[in-house]
Amino acid sequence: MSEYKKFTPGRGKFALKKDEIKDRSEAGVIYTPREDPNWITGVVAAVGDVELTRTGNPIPFGIPVGTRVLVTTKDGYDAFGSFMILNQKSLVGILDEDAQIG
Repeated sequence: MSEYKKFTPGRGKFALKKDEIKDRSEAGVIYTPREDPNWITGVVAAVGDVELTRTGNPIPFGIPVGTRVLVTTKDGYDAFGSFMILNQKSLVGILDEDAQIG
């Protein structure tokens, strides 16, 4: 279930809370960050009901809320407040807490 109790994505979708983009180096130098338009990292904030095949069989989505993930935005997404709503097939991989992408 979602830690955001009043929000559950639709069937076959999940909500992502995007990682903050760093705008300072460890030495304190301020720079303008650039996001990769095709890849986003963040934490799964909520998961909707499982997606179904055309024959009605469920396609499991075994990623629990709170897991840090890498997703692709090539399939599109919707924005809802501070969340990104993505299709479950947009998930690329699970990341460790300290993994840096880019």
